[in-house]
Amino acid sequence: GPFISKKTEQAISEGRVGGILNVYGAEHTHELQRIATTQSRLKIPLLIGLDVVHGYRTIFPVPIGQAASFNPDLITRAERVAAIEATSAGINWTFGPVLDLGRDPRWGRISEGNGEDPYLSSEIARAMDEIRSLKDHLQEENVYLRREVEGRLQGLGRIVSRSPIMRQVLRQ
Repeated sequence: GPFISKKTEQAISEGRVGGILNVYGAEHTHELQRIATTQSRLKIPLLIGLDVVHGYRTIFPVPIGQAASFNPDLITRAERVAAIEATSAGINWTFGPVLDLGRDPRWGRISEGNGEDPYLSSEIARAMDEIRSLKDHLQEENVYLRREVEGRLQGLGRIVSRSPIMRQVLRQ
C-alpha cells in the first residue's frame, strides 16, 4: 500500500532497490522517485510496479470477460483509462495486458487473458497496441510471461496451480 517504511527509504537512497511493487498513490510514488533520483549514487529512477490487469482506480471486467464482448475498441477504451490512471499515479511497470492463451484451466489466472482463441486474442492485442501509454510495455509483457511461467512451474500463489508445460506448448 501507500505506507513506506524508513528501512525501505534508506535502501532506496543507498541504491539497493531498483524497483518496488504495490505502492500506489501519486504522493507516495513521487516521494520514492525523489529519493531514488536525488539521494542514490546513480540517480536512477525506480520501477514502480502494480498489477493493473483490469483497471487501476476504475475497475473493469476481468480480461476474459472483456474478450467475451468481442469488441476490441471497447477493450482499448478501458485499457486507455487504466493506463492514464496508473501513469498519473506514478506507476511505470504493470503486468498487463495479458496476451497468454488460456488453453488449460489448470494454469490458473486464466481470467487475466483473453481466452483460448488466438484470432480474438491477436485482434485485441492489435487494438491495444495503439495505446502503449504504459512505459516500456514490451518489457512488461516479458516480465509477465516470466512470472506466469515461473508460477506455473512452481505452483505459487492461491490462484496459480501446477501444470506440465511441454516445450512445444511453451514455444507457441
